[in-house]
Amino acid sequence: MDLTAEDEIKFEVREKDLSGTIWKGENLFQILEQYTLKTGRFPNLPEWAYGTWLGMQGGREKVLKEVRLAKKEGNPITALWIQDWVGKRQTYFGSRLFWNWESDKKSYPDFKKFCDKLWREGVAVLGYINPYLADNGNLYNIAKKKGYFVKNQKGKDYRIETPGFDAFIIDLTNPKAYEWLKEVIKNNLIEQGLRGWMADFGEWLPMDSVLFSGISAELYHNDYPVIWAKLNREAIKEAGMEGKIVFFTRSGFSYSNKYSTLFWEGDQMVSFDRHDGLPSTIVGLLSSGLSGISLNHSDVGGYTTINNPIIKYYRSEELFLRWAELNAFTPIFRTHEGNRPTKNHQPYSSIETRKKFARYGKMHFALKNYLKFYVNEAAQKGLPVVRPLFLHYPQDKKTFDLKKQFLLGEDILVLPVLESRQILVKGYLPKGKWRHLFLNKVYYGSKTIEIKAPLGTPAVFIREDSVWKKELLTKFLQL
Repeated sequence: MDLTAEDEIKFEVREKDLSGTIWKGENLFQILEQYTLKTGRFPNLPEWAYGTWLGMQGGREKVLKEVRLAKKEGNPITALWIQDWVGKRQTYFGSRLFWNWESDKKSYPDFKKFCDKLWREGVAVLGYINPYLADNGNLYNIAKKKGYFVKNQKGKDYRIETPGFDAFIIDLTNPKAYEWLKEVIKNNLIEQGLRGWMADFGEWLPMDSVLFSGISAELYHNDYPVIWAKLNREAIKEAGMEGKIVFFTRSGFSYSNKYSTLFWEGDQMVSFDRHDGLPSTIVGLLSSGLSGISLNHSDVGGYTTINNPIIKYYRSEELFLRWAELNAFTPIFRTHEGNRPTKNHQPYSSIETRKKFARYGKMHFALKNYLKFYVNEAAQKGLPVVRPLFLHYPQDKKTFDLKKQFLLGEDILVLPVLESRQILVKGYLPKGKWRHLFLNKVYYGSKTIEIKAPLGTPAVFIREDSVWKKELLTKFLQL
């Protein structure tokens, strides 16, 4: 594909034939609506999804304690995300989960009772699953005996080397394996009281693997994460929980937006690095939104901690709080402890952090009605909730090169701090008048501004003529 010319697009096809669809519209909104009408749109989020999702590990007593302490500081906790509901192991890469999709009775005894109790208290419990199994667990033994794994060229189960242990890929082209894994989700996750989960991975299908269906793995590689999402969605529907459960995926292809209920951006480094740290989350949000992934978010604080003699990446308090400050103005506000929880600053690392993090949780919750409006618009039209400025200001050429700021919906403009020890932030305001949500000061658009943004006072603006101005100003000026 050649996009160098302003007035034409050139295609070169190196296959026998090519089929596809070309959409035409007067603006990008029309193109997105047409595209998502064909490929699918995300459903509305349930009511509980608009609060703080606290990512915790460590067993029942520890997570309940932290939920209580977070609520004490006024943090609107509506979800508890416990990856380690299946148990943990320590590896050279850090803390890893047991890839056997059954609740760990030692860490979380009476798991269903635990989930039901928190649900009655207004907190949804979320878990974790992926379409692979480690070679030591009950489900692995069942799947191996029934022949449910992807094969290698020699006809043996294809062994995948993950950081710290080996795993095997469930062959989703095998109808029996597909239905079996769906039943695992219905019985071991939904029936146990989970209201959501991270449906991880999907991108690991080796190109040289052999599938039950006989289809080439090279051709099926990109379809695998789509079918993985489809399986999760079907399990929810068949359990009668459509619209009540949220699962979030990281890997996808065309039609992922038809099946996934939410995306997240994967495993960013716990750093301010522009390529794979905090700044990269904005590029990911904006680009995915223009690809039909209208509901997306990142882990507050990032995920990947590296500890070796050459490179060391640990999450600092500053990074965690700046990340929280940014994510408060995205659709989902969810923390992650990362692959080395003890090395990273956490939302519970100190009393002071709990207080500051609670304030960011309140910011996000104050946007609930506003977010619900745009999430519903995403469900109806396929439009992204987080948007590049050129989507609304296509005549302003300055908006096309902006990678460090974004619009939340149409009316809120966010200029996040993306560098360590930075107080001043520079950004571009498009035409019109923009009111600072925290300072209650009006700025005139069509120009670049530089403004102080100390921790706790992010540079966030609302259009002066927005119908949301009165409601949001009232809430934010009280924080």
